[in-house]
Amino acid sequence: WCILVPSVCYLLGCIYRHVHGKELSDDDFFMEVGNSFGMMALVVMSYFLIPVSKQSPILKLLNWSPAHAVQLHIWSGRIVFWGIVLHGGFHMYRWKFVAFESVW
Repeated sequence: WCILVPSVCYLLGCIYRHVHGKELSDDDFFMEVGNSFGMMALVVMSYFLIPVSKQSPILKLLNWSPAHAVQLHIWSGRIVFWGIVLHGGFHMYRWKFVAFESVW
């Protein structure tokens, strides 16, 4: 939960900041939402930097167990994966159905 809640808050804030009160075309709307998912994935990717080795000085400094660090690493990977998939999905949707381009 310590990664999921802040990342969802960041995502919703990013979408709100880029979309609220603006007259956007469908193309611009899907671009902003897709880019927000990409930015969320980029921010969450920083949790990959939490070392998962037992002798890490960062883990000792924060007084975290290696098992906790592994869980943070795994969950950040899951969130990054889905953020990237949704980022690409929104841009593929823009490309195929808004701009009427061929995907293949």
